[in-house]
Amino acid sequence: MRARFRKLRAPSTEADRARRKPERLSELQRDYLERFGYPYVLDEFRFHMTLTGSLEPARKNEVLPLLQGAFAATGLTEIAIDHIAVLRQDAAGARFKCLAQFELRDLGA
Repeated sequence: MRARFRKLRAPSTEADRARRKPERLSELQRDYLERFGYPYVLDEFRFHMTLTGSLEPARKNEVLPLLQGAFAATGLTEIAIDHIAVLRQDAAGARFKCLAQFELRDLGA
C-alpha cells in the first residue's frame, strides 16, 4: 500500500533534508528521511498533531501548562481513530487540500 502513496509525495530537496536536522537523527531516522522524506515513519512514528509553529521558550513555558490542564480536564486516557485523510499542500503557507479519506476498521471483527 505504501507504494500507492509514494507517487503523491514531492521529491525532497536539500533544504527539506537540512530542515529535519539529520545530524540530530538516529541512523534509522536518517535512512527514513532519505527513503520517505520524513524521519518519523513506520516504527519511529508517534501520533501527533501540529497545532502551531515553534514557540519561543518563554511562550512555551506559559502555554504548555494551560494546554496540559485543558487536556487533563477531558478525562480522556485514549482516543479512537476511525478515519485517515491524505492531504496535500501545494505551497508553504497554502491551505491543505483533502485528496482522499479512508475509513479504518477492526480486521478482527
